[in-house]
Amino acid sequence: EEGVLYGEAKVDFEFTRGKTKTLVFEVPEGVQINQVTAPHKLVSDWRMNGKQLTVFLARENEEDIRLTILFEKLLGPAGQKKPKIDVPLLRVNEANRQRGMLALLSSQEIALKPLTAERVTKVGENQLPANVRNTIKRTIAHTYKYIDPKPAVVVQAASPERKKGKFDAQLDTLFSIGDVTLNASSTIEINVKSGKIMQLDLQLPGDVNVLGLTGPSLRTHQVKPDDNGQLVHIEFTQEMEGQFRLNVNYERILSDTESETIMPRLTVLDAEVEHGRLAIEALAAVEVQAITTDQLSTMDLKQLPQQLVLKTTNPILQAYRYVHVDPPYKLGLK
Repeated sequence: EEGVLYGEAKVDFEFTRGKTKTLVFEVPEGVQINQVTAPHKLVSDWRMNGKQLTVFLARENEEDIRLTILFEKLLGPAGQKKPKIDVPLLRVNEANRQRGMLALLSSQEIALKPLTAERVTKVGENQLPANVRNTIKRTIAHTYKYIDPKPAVVVQAASPERKKGKFDAQLDTLFSIGDVTLNASSTIEINVKSGKIMQLDLQLPGDVNVLGLTGPSLRTHQVKPDDNGQLVHIEFTQEMEGQFRLNVNYERILSDTESETIMPRLTVLDAEVEHGRLAIEALAAVEVQAITTDQLSTMDLKQLPQQLVLKTTNPILQAYRYVHVDPPYKLGLK
């Protein structure tokens, strides 16, 4: 967490001969021990003396045991946002042979980025013993194995790397033609197939005005010009998964001099598959003719989704469907 590094050490002892009632650890500088436990209440007490931790057992022991030690290390100095951290590793005194593994975890907000890793070997997380790996709830970002007496790993807190989510998009758009304006209302259904997404980009022509955008967990949206018209950049307050819907309203001022009016095309960037349905209604007493219908196929009005039909105030004149193709669809009306 911010300002504190937490550690959990699971220490397996294999006794080769003799018995003992005490186990002694060497503890790195700046580490505070919070808890020492073992099964069957085998630990009766523990004490810190300088950099030495002594664990007292309830009885003389000669059987293999496991201790779980919880500890923490404050990260300083105060005000330093991303300090370099020497990862604290406990060491058992007077052990005949000692080896270990180190797992660096990542949460949604903070990850531990290795800067240097000396006298350790990077391995896959499947190398962790199952009874350890199964208790870890967070993401395992890096795993190391070591047999050297003094392994050294330096890390730094960083934002976790997020795998880009894969998603499909279904767009349902109603175009409403008035005397001087063309209004469009689009419902975008996003289906996240794998991973999660924290942001989304929409593409629109440069000559339309975005009137509003609504949806779940919206943090902000920004409209800015780009080489292909204008980009609507959407950021969410949380990582989005599964299915969710966005609603976008935009308009274009109609020109009396144009013989053909091209319907503004809304595109969801980075969608693996994009399907769309278009419906056209007239708000004024005008006759509408389709001049250009590239990459479009006509559809029965009865096949239009209910949420699109409910947006209408007048009868739907024409309806089309499309699949994201190259070149993209083009609908021109007179």
